[in-house]
Amino acid sequence: MITDLIALALYPLSSLIALAHPYKAGEFADEFFKKRQTTTMKGIMILIVFFHHFSQICAPETLTEYAYRIGQPCITFFFFLSGYTTYLGHSKMEKIDLKKLWIGRAWRLYLPVMIFAVLASNFLAGLLAFFVFTDLAFILFKKDTQRLAFITFGNFLYFVFLIVIGAPNYWFDDILTYFVGAAFAIYKNQVITFFESNVKYALCLIALIVLAIPSGYFGINYRYYDLAITVFSFVGCLIVVLLMMRLNIKSNIFHFIGNYTWEIFMFHQMFIILFNKVIYRNSIVLILSAVSTLGLSVAVHEGVIAIRKRVNENKK
Repeated sequence: MITDLIALALYPLSSLIALAHPYKAGEFADEFFKKRQTTTMKGIMILIVFFHHFSQICAPETLTEYAYRIGQPCITFFFFLSGYTTYLGHSKMEKIDLKKLWIGRAWRLYLPVMIFAVLASNFLAGLLAFFVFTDLAFILFKKDTQRLAFITFGNFLYFVFLIVIGAPNYWFDDILTYFVGAAFAIYKNQVITFFESNVKYALCLIALIVLAIPSGYFGINYRYYDLAITVFSFVGCLIVVLLMMRLNIKSNIFHFIGNYTWEIFMFHQMFIILFNKVIYRNSIVLILSAVSTLGLSVAVHEGVIAIRKRVNENKK
């Protein structure tokens, strides 16, 4: 009962409150897809992923598990955001410094430790592959169109490669938004201008929702799963980005959580599995897993920042 109250009432209500903020005059230019807004959305998304895995492990075939089968597609937003931020960051560099880039990535993704888990982590493996394609795109090409074409080719090549080698569907069904994020970094202003028309905005949103409903239904019910969930994931991410054009997501709680999404992604299943083995009340498992995951995530994130700062100071 408590689990359902948190997962099916408290969290959805909190998300709706966070979304219920139309842009005020002058806010859009300063807020849309800026760090505060995207970090807040990341916080919302990672909690859906948390509830998705919790319900799969602790409460399969329940209403909560059915409701959070959308958790897997939420990863598409993180790939979209990675494509966007990576391309944007590269475009601001006069010259691509691979050593500096990969040292920064190693610190942020904890690669000295996590690299050993790359064969078991769909998100990390995909992210590293797309980083390589993006780096190569900026080294080999000068024009944005050429770079985007190369990144898009790499994105689809990796997608097909995973299917050919027989990788599980959750390895490939949520990765096709990386190149869209890169494209958004290039054409963001044009996209914003296009959707200033409420008619165009409404038509596109309706079209995406029409695509999302059947693909989501089939995906959630495991029918034509690979195709359905891939389409649903891709379309769902675009719907989220469109909603962010009209709604200024605001929540101190989700923003705080959004700062630690990578760590939460790494640790949450470990705690859920651990507590589920020794505790037989799902509500207690949920609360302990959430608190432990967030606590360790904050400690690791802030600890690594402190270590990195100390290392950099010693180099001077």
